[in-house]
Amino acid sequence: MPALGTVVPALQQRDRGAGRARARPRRRPPLWCLALATVLLGVVFLTGTAAEWVRLITRDGLTIGTNLFGTTFYALVGLHASHVVVGLVMLALISVFAWSRALRPAHAERVELVSWY
Repeated sequence: MPALGTVVPALQQRDRGAGRARARPRRRPPLWCLALATVLLGVVFLTGTAAEWVRLITRDGLTIGTNLFGTTFYALVGLHASHVVVGLVMLALISVFAWSRALRPAHAERVELVSWY
């Protein structure tokens, strides 16, 4: 499972870079596919994180109140998960806007800023 947590973000980075390039003029149509693929990979990542939490809580008994490690772990991983959720919402919106052809070349910089998030 930890290997999946490394591979999925790496694939997201590759999709994001390709998506930024396609936000430029005359290369817009594939952007929605790449943004949607990145969203799906993000959902896979969050699902893996949730499965890990369930295992740690039910099998290993590690909760936020168990010790300092549990408190720190769940706080950091929870903050990261919320960051991923916000990013997925923004990428899903970009995917919808790109699919509907509402994105224009003037929006390329904004798409890139979202990809940095």
